[in-house]
Amino acid sequence: MTVGRPIKYTPERLKAILQDIFDCIPYELAAESNGIREATLYAWINQGKEEQDAGLDTPLASFSEDVKRLEREKIKYHLDKMKQNTNRWQSDAWILERRWHQYFGSNVHLKEMDERLKRIEAGMNQKDDSNEKKISD
Repeated sequence: MTVGRPIKYTPERLKAILQDIFDCIPYELAAESNGIREATLYAWINQGKEEQDAGLDTPLASFSEDVKRLEREKIKYHLDKMKQNTNRWQSDAWILERRWHQYFGSNVHLKEMDERLKRIEAGMNQKDDSNEKKISD
C-alpha cells in the first residue's frame, strides 16, 4: 500500500472556492482559506480551460466554466445595481474598478490602445521580414 499526501482536489473544496469567488473574495484568499495555494487554483482553472478547448467534459472543465460564470454574474449584478440606483452608483463602480480592474479600471483605454499598437507593430515587423526575404531571394 502506497501512502502519499492527501488529494487536495475534492468536490467539497471546489464548491467552497466557488462560494468564496461568488462572495467576491480575492482568488488568493479563496485558495488559501481552502487549503491550496493560489498557483494551484490558477492551474486548475487553466487546465479546465484546456480541457474545455479540447471538447472534454471533466470536473475541472466544469469548475473553470463555473468560475467565469460566477464572475459574469457578479459583474452583471453590480452593473444592474448602478443602472437602478443612479443616485447611489459609486460603491458599485468602486467594486467594479477594483475587483475587475482589467475591464473597469481607469487605465483600461490605455491598455487597449497599447495592445492595438503592439498588434500593429507586430504586423509591420512581419511585413518587414517578408520584404527582406524577397530581397535576399
